[in-house]
Amino acid sequence: MTEATTQIPGNAGAGAPRGETIKLSLATGMCWALAMLGLYAQPQLLESIMADHGALESAVGQMFSFENGSFFITLLLASGPIAKMSRARTALAGMLMLIVGNIASAYADSLTALLIARTITGVGAGLISAAGTAAAASSRQPERVFAIITVLHNIILSAQYKVIPYVMTETDPAGCYLMMAAVALVSLPLCRWLLPPRKSDANEGNLVTLLLSAPNRMLAVAVMAGMFIFEVGQSGLFTFLDQIGIQAGLDADGRGTVLSVTNFIGLAGGVLAALLGRRWGRVWPITIGLGFNVVAAAGLAVFESNFAYSALNLLWAFAYNFLVPYLMGALATLDDRGRWAVAGDAFWNGGAVPGPWIAAVLVEEAGMLPLAGWVLATGGICLVLVAGALRRFESRHTGAASPQDHSPGSPNLPSD
Repeated sequence: MTEATTQIPGNAGAGAPRGETIKLSLATGMCWALAMLGLYAQPQLLESIMADHGALESAVGQMFSFENGSFFITLLLASGPIAKMSRARTALAGMLMLIVGNIASAYADSLTALLIARTITGVGAGLISAAGTAAAASSRQPERVFAIITVLHNIILSAQYKVIPYVMTETDPAGCYLMMAAVALVSLPLCRWLLPPRKSDANEGNLVTLLLSAPNRMLAVAVMAGMFIFEVGQSGLFTFLDQIGIQAGLDADGRGTVLSVTNFIGLAGGVLAALLGRRWGRVWPITIGLGFNVVAAAGLAVFESNFAYSALNLLWAFAYNFLVPYLMGALATLDDRGRWAVAGDAFWNGGAVPGPWIAAVLVEEAGMLPLAGWVLATGGICLVLVAGALRRFESRHTGAASPQDHSPGSPNLPSD
């Protein structure tokens, strides 16, 4: 299958009407944002939940892991069926669960009740993410589509960083949860812009079918394993990002401003990825983006100053937003039906299951410093797995095709 055949009839992408592409980008970008609202709020919620329920870091970290775990499991289980499920109805069901779960979270009277509510929310987030990711992966140029929705959903998440300190208090997180329920409510009409799957995918029914029948299995598994390990380190540090800001001497409003502004400016990383496309291939952009990302993340755990907190957050966000489209685009081109992209998104976010828990134990035992080595180690393992798999894929295919069929760094895809 060459790159030209990745265009699915009726789906937005290169050559599709601009209005359809805009609608698809808005809908999928909002799906990503809704799926990530809870996870991205965790650093700012940590202190408030601890005070509200009298809990330690490890207990709250465990609760976050349950929320992230329900998201991961749902997304993983949906990676096969999403090839034939209605993306609009799947997203609608997820948004309704998000509304119910967040309202229940706002009125939870114990950490156990909050854990149950957040687990429900995680399942809803997984359904929303599966629907949005599958729709985006169906486009003809997935790197560019993923770059666009990376920018769109991060604009929303940047605004959330700034708003959270004003809708909740240091001892009561209820306002934050009610805000997330309201965002899900007003997003319901966008579900109809998620395009349906292809009729030819009717037999792709479950995860086992995906793992046994989807193309490029071993390469996709290697990439997904790298993404999972990478996120274990990233989510662990991310959970304590707000506390790192406290150590840097910033108040709640100051921390929210830094996170909001740096995340917004960091969207330039996604813009750069959209402009570059596959001009440099995938291996070099992934190597450069991942390198800058883990160095910035490690620096956040080491340096304690306002300037370092701001500058390193900016570099971290820029590199992460630059990296996302290339990793997701790599999986999308391994299977144009979007199955590996959805499964990869699940494995990537699956790293956020053990990440907060591991980081909480490290911080309780030895402070923030061990997190620096943790993110460097997980990032290094990710690079070895992902770059190795992509180089193998590219060399295998370019060696099997004639020179005129390929442009540098942009190999077509094998048909099996």
